Amino acid sequence: MQAIALIVLSALTLVLQGQLRAFGFPDLSLALVIAAAVKMRETQSAAYSFTIGFFEDAAYSGSFINTLVKVSVAILSASIRSLLTLNADRLCIVLAAIMTPVSMLLSSLASSFFIPDFHQSFSIFNFFYILVVNSICAPIFYNILDRIQNNEQ
Repeated sequence: MQAIALIVLSALTLVLQGQLRAFGFPDLSLALVIAAAVKMRETQSAAYSFTIGFFEDAAYSGSFINTLVKVSVAILSASIRSLLTLNADRLCIVLAAIMTPVSMLLSSLASSFFIPDFHQSFSIFNFFYILVVNSICAPIFYNILDRIQNNEQ
């Protein structure tokens, strides 16, 4: 039942991510990956982030750059999680603030490496919009994941 709930949560996140276009495209799947890295064990969060990245690539891009970036972010977040002693909500906010620029950088580097003649630019306003949305959504996703795991027990 927990696996079905996680797949439904991933699908709803990707649908919502495609609909939010106020000032750019927020990366809600990144916030979900960060929440999973805080809540789950390292191998579980890496496998779940692979699934989220794969679904995102299948739905939106067709390349497997999001899968690579999401797994990298999950591994980095799990490593940083072990170094910080914060409660879960604050840890999600801190990791969202750290991993949002890392994710954007990894995505741009991977895109420029794999896609010929790739040019991408970000406005500073779009960057801060994505950062704020991820910082707000990561603790919310953490609490949803916590409820899913607690209902299973």
